[in-house]
Amino acid sequence: AKRIIYYCKLHPNALRCIQMAVAPKQPVDSPITTYMIAERAGVHQSTVSRVLSGHPKIPEKTVRKVMRVCRELNYVPNVLAKGFRDRRAYTLALHIPFSAETVFSDPFVPAFLHGIREEASKHEYGLLLSYVDPDDPNVSFANIVKSRRADGMIIASLRDHDERIGILAEEGITA
Repeated sequence: AKRIIYYCKLHPNALRCIQMAVAPKQPVDSPITTYMIAERAGVHQSTVSRVLSGHPKIPEKTVRKVMRVCRELNYVPNVLAKGFRDRRAYTLALHIPFSAETVFSDPFVPAFLHGIREEASKHEYGLLLSYVDPDDPNVSFANIVKSRRADGMIIASLRDHDERIGILAEEGITA
């Protein structure tokens, strides 16, 4: 059974609730692989791979058969494997230069985040939100850039002579 723990912090402007679900570790079903799809569709695994990557020289009948099996098995591509292969994170980072209290009490922020997430999703990217640590304003930003957890960085509230541009430049990332 799942235990739900609630942590609520009263803020002068809003009530924030963070819900964390803690569940006992259970074996995870094996993910659907291209080998499983190939076996069920009666084709080779490399054919499945070519169909999923949109290779133009696969017969339409084969494409339909493979895609039907993908739907039947509820196949979802493994983004981590794709990222490893392509050397990408498929994530965009959004850095907001304000504290969490400021970010989440501003009524503009949810609409702003929704718009960015929608556009990122259209291109199969996730969104990583980063906001300022009051003790060290650039530490989370620098860590995201240096660790390559994101392929791109959206910098909200860019200022003249913004030090974050220098951090990007030091890592060889152009603005």
